[in-house]
Amino acid sequence: MRGPATRAAPGKAAEHGCGRTRAVPSWYLADWGVVQLGMGGVRWGAKDRFVRLGPADRRDNRHRKTLEQSAIDTSADGSITARSWSRGRVNASDGVYWQVQRHWRRGLGGIMRLHSAGARAKKRAMLVARTRADLATAVESLHLSHGGIALVPTMGALHAGHLALLHQARQAGHAIAASIFVNPTQFGPGEDFERYPRQEEDDLSHLRAAGCDLVWLPRVADMYAAGDATMIEVGGPALGWEGAIRPGHFRGVATVVAKLFGQVRPRAAVFGEKDWQQLQVIRRMTADLALPVQVIGAPVVREPDGLAMSSRNRFLSVTERARAPGLFAALCAMRDAMAAGSAAADAAHMARRTLGGASFEVEYLALVDGPTLVEIPRASEGGRIIAAARMGSVRLLDNIALG
Repeated sequence: MRGPATRAAPGKAAEHGCGRTRAVPSWYLADWGVVQLGMGGVRWGAKDRFVRLGPADRRDNRHRKTLEQSAIDTSADGSITARSWSRGRVNASDGVYWQVQRHWRRGLGGIMRLHSAGARAKKRAMLVARTRADLATAVESLHLSHGGIALVPTMGALHAGHLALLHQARQAGHAIAASIFVNPTQFGPGEDFERYPRQEEDDLSHLRAAGCDLVWLPRVADMYAAGDATMIEVGGPALGWEGAIRPGHFRGVATVVAKLFGQVRPRAAVFGEKDWQQLQVIRRMTADLALPVQVIGAPVVREPDGLAMSSRNRFLSVTERARAPGLFAALCAMRDAMAAGSAAADAAHMARRTLGGASFEVEYLALVDGPTLVEIPRASEGGRIIAAARMGSVRLLDNIALG
């Protein structure tokens, strides 16, 4: 549950595929759709369906267009192409007009809100729970009103990668709950527990704008009460790699996630694939303990230069930040070498040499079986290249799938 050097520039978040780049939204307003902010304008929509505002529209507070059922309409200058949203939040049909209103937020660019021109849609207030009693009341209410909850556990210091998790959670069709808790039991001696960024006010603002229904802000005493005597030990995918370098880390992760599952009782929970080993540990724990939670992985969200988004990126110096994308580039080069026939060990050796020459201190770099994290000698279906490396004082994790 890891919670950028600086916050990504609006519209600059991208999902990379080593030679191919697909833009992904950098801000979300889940009640009405997905918002992407960029130099070329703003895109709104769900999945691959968007409303796009070109640069000329930035000067306008409001712009009305007709949304038709099959999603076709273009303004006179060609800057807007409107499409209906398939999930039904916006039930567009012939003759229905929608008002597009641009709101600016400092440091985040604009947020579009879509309302019916005839009657304004009402946005639910976000519930904030700071005690177990308040959480129990809110959880019961959301289960009754929505039929279930999708949980996004975080440690705060939110960025576009976290907002992508919220959007993924929305696809489950449930109310969305997020937790913010810097979990002490997953940090070892000498790690950055005290340094880990905490920005509660900004995080709540981001979650509110993103359409989150509930935020759980527990204290340490709420998660680890006096007299607690149970921790969860996970074998299998927790062994090796992060598990070896950070003893006790996954013990803390598994325990806090199990507690959150018990407190929020979600039907689904979303975790980022950037922390690939963590995702597999949580899946293993959930299956082994027969917990009735669907664990969903969300793709890595990257900066335009390929660096995986992380709350710790802010600690990189200017020089380190310029070099940091080299980790992703090395993983891509390793994948390309194996695709050309190289054994994993040979490709990893070349990647380590490249990273060493770019001032990285590599902790591990390997090809593993995706679900089990067992190292494998050659590229095969389900394989994953995983890596951890230090750039200065900042520890960077990344991974990419084969194929």
